[in-house]
Parts: sequence; structure tokens; C-alpha cells
Amino acid sequence: MEKLRELTMKINFVQNVIDVLRGKNKFQKERNYSDRQFKKRQKGYKHLVLKLKFKRLLNKKIKVAFFVSDKGFFPSENVYKKMLLDEVFEPNIVVVPDNCNNLKNGSQYEDTLLYLVQKFGKESVISVLAQKNPEKISKTFDIIFVSNPNDCFLKGFNSYELKNSLLCFITNFEVTDYLYDIFKYVKSISYFWKVFVESSLAKRAYLSNSNLDENNVILTGIPRMDNYFNLKREPRERKKIFIALHQFERGTQYHFGQFLYLKDLYLKLPMLYPQIDFIIRPQTGMFQKLIRDFEISKEEMDNWLLKMEN
Repeated sequence: MEKLRELTMKINFVQNVIDVLRGKNKFQKERNYSDRQFKKRQKGYKHLVLKLKFKRLLNKKIKVAFFVSDKGFFPSENVYKKMLLDEVFEPNIVVVPDNCNNLKNGSQYEDTLLYLVQKFGKESVISVLAQKNPEKISKTFDIIFVSNPNDCFLKGFNSYELKNSLLCFITNFEVTDYLYDIFKYVKSISYFWKVFVESSLAKRAYLSNSNLDENNVILTGIPRMDNYFNLKREPRERKKIFIALHQFERGTQYHFGQFLYLKDLYLKLPMLYPQIDFIIRPQTGMFQKLIRDFEISKEEMDNWLLKMEN
């Protein structure tokens, strides 16, 4: 019996070693496949750049699309505005559904579409859901900017399929644990033509966690700070305090900072400090996720928002 137990242990050990080697071999094959796909995509980009140069020789405009799924998340907006003033480009905003957060986000899509149409005009905004063949939209543009590199935001338009356009991404956040988490599940990062980052730290993060090289990652600074460059501070008698309610993700779980602990305090702040104006801005989709994950009931959330408005 003892000998049988020892033999079983040896067999299990050998099997574990084999499994590890197989896993390592599988990982290496996936990495090699990823490297080949990356090189193939970057080679394809060189041909697309040549086509654009030829297009310019013919005096044709470069067609650019800006994919937006949320009106509050448009990091490449300033690039879009500058292209509107440049006769070389023909930019359009393409509203795409947010498929990533598993929310019933029809209202978010409609709100985003309405907001962008009102802001930039109906002729400048394309609705993906209004198209008979939405997958063909990507084939009509020379350059595409996405607001988020995660493929679930680009369902039907993911980076593996956008082969006919130069694919770009402008980051909208500093290097944090969240940014490093992105590389764990967004393999599509390596398929971009250009990634524009806000700091040297972010650049190092992209270079060390993807197949991208120095030619792909461009240091530009924080995109939204352009809005404040020429802003003049106006004198005011009352102080203002801005409170940004934020969520963060770990694995498949969402965490909501201290909101659930401090939500009652937020309601009391205007009474405790009547001489101060408090501006509270939640992250997009945060309240819906609180309800969805049963952190708070819809009735309780609605009551809190009603009290906040009053």
C-alpha cells in the first residue's frame, strides 16, 4: 500500500511537470502568434500611410472617425476640433454602444447621440445603430480614434477587424493600478498604429506591457488640460469644492470608494458649510452599477439623488 502511494505521488508529480511545460509551451505559442500578428498589422499600416500620401497628392481629404460611447468620455475631442479647422481632414464622430459594462445602456447611447448632435451638428455625427451595415463604417475611414482600447467597447469594430484604417488611441488617465490592469485583458493594445500618452511613466508602461515600440507610443501630455490653457480665473466671493465620486475595478468586482459610507455626509455638507458651493460629479455609470450589483436599491438611490437636487 505504501509503495502504491509513493508511485501515485511520482505519477502526479510527473503529470504536473508535463502540465506546466504544456502551459509554458502554449503561452509561448500565443506570444509568438501575437508577435506575428503585431508585425503583420504594423506592416499593413505602412501600406496605409503610403495610400494616404498618394491620396493627398490627388488633393483628396483624409477621412477620420472618432468613436464615442459616452458623452462624458471623449479624450480626443480637441483633436477633432482642430481637424474641423484643417482643410486636409474630414472628421466625423461615430457614436458606438458601450458593450463593456453589461448595462442596459440604451439611454446612455441616446443621451450621447443627442448631446453630440446638439454640440457639433447632425451632419458631423454618425449613429452606428442607425446604419444598415454598421460593420462597413470602419472601411470608409482612413484614421480611427477610439475612446477606450477595450474591445468590448468596440463590439463589431474591434481592433482585430479594423484593418483598413490607421487605429489611434489617446489615453485619458494617469498610470495607476487601473492602467496596469488594462494590460491584463486588453490584448488589442498591440494592434494600434499610435497610442498618445500623457506622461513618460505611461509611455514606459505601454512599452513594457505590449508589443508597441517607440514609434507607436507618442508622449503628448494630458489631453483635457488643453481646455484650461487659456482659461482665465474670474474673481468670486464664494468658494467652490468639487467632489468626484469614483469607482474602480479589481478583476470582475467593482468597488465604489467611500461613497456608500459618506453618501449621508454629502447631503449634510451644504447645511454644515452654507458659505461654500459643493459640486458633486459621479463617474459615468457609477449609480447604475451600484443598483445592478445590489449595493443599493433603486428607490434608495433615487431618494438620495432627489435630496441632493434639493
